[in-house]
Amino acid sequence: MADKLLPSEFWFFAINFAVQISNYLPVKTDTASLTTPFFEAYGKKPDYRKLLPLFSIAYVKQYESAKGNTLSSQTIKTILVGNDSKLDGRLFYNPIKKNSWAPATIASTYCTHPVHRST
Repeated sequence: MADKLLPSEFWFFAINFAVQISNYLPVKTDTASLTTPFFEAYGKKPDYRKLLPLFSIAYVKQYESAKGNTLSSQTIKTILVGNDSKLDGRLFYNPIKKNSWAPATIASTYCTHPVHRST
């Protein structure tokens, strides 16, 4: 997080991601078989597609164009922080403006790593 110059308020996402990974990793049980804590708790296999490439570079399309300048960049370089539980979407951080937001749609979002959407 220090390399990306993220504020300390995003530590929650890093800790949440570490717990999610540990719940998805298989461990030996009493019967010497491999299973995941997620399977033990919910009775189904974890959906690995829900894992996000935490703190990766993402380019979010701007829908508001600059007035009078049609050649301006149509994307903003951001950092994918995690899921926004309130809006049921992805949360992005703009290090230049030092703000975070969840776009209404992520259909036009491209990342250096694939973003998997839950179905």
